[in-house]
Amino acid sequence: MGYNPSHIFSVETDYGGPLAFKRFVTRAHEHHIAVILDVVYNHLGPSDLDLWQFDGWSENNRGGIYFYNDDRAHTPWGDTRPDYGRGEVRQYLLDNARMWLEEYHVDGLRFDGTVYIRTPTARQRRPADGWSLLQAINSLVAEKFPGRITIAEDLQNNKWLTKDVGPAAPGSARSGMQLRPPHPPGGDHSSG
Repeated sequence: MGYNPSHIFSVETDYGGPLAFKRFVTRAHEHHIAVILDVVYNHLGPSDLDLWQFDGWSENNRGGIYFYNDDRAHTPWGDTRPDYGRGEVRQYLLDNARMWLEEYHVDGLRFDGTVYIRTPTARQRRPADGWSLLQAINSLVAEKFPGRITIAEDLQNNKWLTKDVGPAAPGSARSGMQLRPPHPPGGDHSSG
């Protein structure tokens, strides 16, 4: 959580840590308030980043196995864009989205700056590995967490971002982000 996403599976201590955040979600639900979590997958870090050159390997003095090691690495926040084409990276981000929905019971995920996920560079407009990652997360939410929502922050006026999950997307993958009503509030979510 936060805009310096170095440890995406942890809750900042400023938010009270994991148990306090679970209690917050439970209390919000008791008052019929949905909780939408802002997630940042368009870059990691750029500072305090344990995944940077994780295994000691890199090309072009870039981030190594978890990151693009060419011009696709560049974002406005640094050269730390995850390599969405690597299965391990995709699973890492999918597992993160699942964790917030399954363990913390948030009602939805709001994806920061999706233009920097779905396009490999500012010059290219075609769908990229990141586009299919967003589709995979959206499919996960639709299949495993019915009633939860996904929201894309994307200021490019791309009509595909609001299409339902289904076969009508570019290529054979499923379409982008969607909005659905939140799941019914209630239940104690503070224990995991």
